[in-house]
Amino acid sequence: MATVSEVAQSPGGRYNNMVVNGLFQPRRLSHALITADITLEENDSGKIYFVGSNGVDITLPATPKFGLNYCFIADADYATAVNKITVNGLGEFFIGSIVSADGGAGVTFNGSSHDVVQWDAAYVEGDMVCVVSNGTQWFVSGHMSVTNSFSGATS
Repeated sequence: MATVSEVAQSPGGRYNNMVVNGLFQPRRLSHALITADITLEENDSGKIYFVGSNGVDITLPATPKFGLNYCFIADADYATAVNKITVNGLGEFFIGSIVSADGGAGVTFNGSSHDVVQWDAAYVEGDMVCVVSNGTQWFVSGHMSVTNSFSGATS
């Protein structure tokens, strides 16, 4: 099997069962650093967001659409204030769970009242949550290093 550098240097070929037409150009994932309150737009979908530690409020797009997805990773340990991810419409809720690596209780979002994902005082760098929409709800999946790093809330 060809290596990445061999495929990148030759026009065409195969790499990990992918057919490459032309030069192979590996891409980094689209990403951004969030250090202040932000309302995300539809064209922000698919990005990895590194979230600062200073009480950042993140609001999802006003109209959830099928396939919109966002991933948030703590870029630093908790410092002075919690971060929040909030839906931006009535009747939209989070459903899913965030598991705890220390074996403690995770967080379950019920799909009927939880419209806030809160990063609590125990969160540490690397804790993460991803949200994906089916057009009406936001599905939550994530992990935390220690119990009580995240919670589900109602705004």
